[in-house]
Amino acid sequence: MIDKNLIGYSFGPVQLAVEAGRLRFVAKALGLTDPVYIDVDAARAEGYSDLLAPPTFPFMLESDALELAELCDFFGQNVKHLLHAEQKFSYH
Repeated sequence: MIDKNLIGYSFGPVQLAVEAGRLRFVAKALGLTDPVYIDVDAARAEGYSDLLAPPTFPFMLESDALELAELCDFFGQNVKHLLHAEQKFSYH
């Protein structure tokens, strides 16, 4: 069990470069057909500076920002015992 004293802990900010091909790949994998996710010119025509990141993409960046083994050590857990069984997102 994770130490309850860690509730509310906040990690520091990180900066990550996001490659346009990865944004397109995720958009296509999610079945997004709006051109703002795959066509830079279409995104700019809609007022965005570049491709729009698909919903849930920021969540994917968590795995890029943190090393899983180090995160498990921080929480006092063993990576061999992790199981990600279910997850839901609600968009508003």
